[in-house]
Amino acid sequence: MMRKTILKAEHITKSFFGNIVLDDVDFDLYEGEVHTILGENGAGKSTFLKILAGVYSRDAGVVFVDGKQVEISSISEAQGHGISMIFQELNVLTNLKVHENIFLGKEFKRFGFLNDHESVKRSKELLDTLQVAIDPLELVGNLKISDRQMIEIAKSLSCDAKIIIMDEPTSSLSEKEIEVFFSLIMQLKKNFSISFIFISHRLKEIQAISDRITILRDGKKISTIDLHNEPYDEHLIVKQMVGRDIGSFYVTHAKQKDTSNEEHHQELIKVENLCSKS
Repeated sequence: MMRKTILKAEHITKSFFGNIVLDDVDFDLYEGEVHTILGENGAGKSTFLKILAGVYSRDAGVVFVDGKQVEISSISEAQGHGISMIFQELNVLTNLKVHENIFLGKEFKRFGFLNDHESVKRSKELLDTLQVAIDPLELVGNLKISDRQMIEIAKSLSCDAKIIIMDEPTSSLSEKEIEVFFSLIMQLKKNFSISFIFISHRLKEIQAISDRITILRDGKKISTIDLHNEPYDEHLIVKQMVGRDIGSFYVTHAKQKDTSNEEHHQELIKVENLCSKS
């Protein structure tokens, strides 16, 4: 079955202070898929996603949304094209209520005054869509991290996002919370054809949730793996991430140096029977 490409980026290049962070990167995203970007620290993952989300401008390259070339020079412009990013450090205000966070900057008004009734009603509808029991009138500061993440997703839905970018979304969640979170992602994919771009370092989770994986290394795209057509090969993925075979990270028992007959090094310090009253 032919899948619809909802986003396409070509030849994306970005430098900071003369250092190339992204070098001619291509990327595409299908409607209703989870596409995970993998790479070591410094591979360019976060920079690439921040370009798509309007946080950074690109030095070169083009971006297409629904087949049309678009300019994304700000977060609001990205949201106008249906792209929303949820950062690892969640962007919620803990001193505001849930509904106030969801519609922050998009407040409902009636006769020139804030219409909290409409805000609470719409927030309840969004939270019901996510099937989470969060009171729109609750202070966000009283909620656990997983609930705050749901509020961020509700904020994205309130902007009619069709593409949601998430940076390390499971890093602060328990195993049970991750199960609930992944179930929600699958529901939003299936029922609303929302597409997700993830950054994650947890390879087992990636296998569970991803449709495709794109690997970056040193600012360059190495490969894209379609998990519907190719087997999940963790050894190959790690090798492509780091640029060498995973076996080179480990010293086998056979290769370990026998130090049993080596001379003892000079003792520099020795402590015995140390006590303290504190």
